[in-house]
Amino acid sequence: MIRNLKTQLRFTFYNSQPIQNLYNEALVAFDFLQNNTNFRIRPSTYACLISTCSSLRSLQLGRKVHDHILSSKSQPDVVLQNYILNMYGKCGSLEDARVVSDEMPQRNV
Repeated sequence: MIRNLKTQLRFTFYNSQPIQNLYNEALVAFDFLQNNTNFRIRPSTYACLISTCSSLRSLQLGRKVHDHILSSKSQPDVVLQNYILNMYGKCGSLEDARVVSDEMPQRNV
């Protein structure tokens, strides 16, 4: 449990340091978390991951993270949904952005 907590904290730190270009390390950490089925990822960590995908303009990685969010047990909150919507927009997938927008129970204006 403590090892997982340390991994979560390190992963969130890497994703909060875009100036240092630690995107690759963040994505490696995501692969680790994705393969560790006993580990639950927090919405704030997902938001960091989605932000990384937006910065990289990586639609493929963004979809991978979004699929992981959808397959998890928790529903994304409004903040995370806005990150996802923004990522699809920045990556040029307006169709996916529209689907996310239409599925949002509540929208920030």
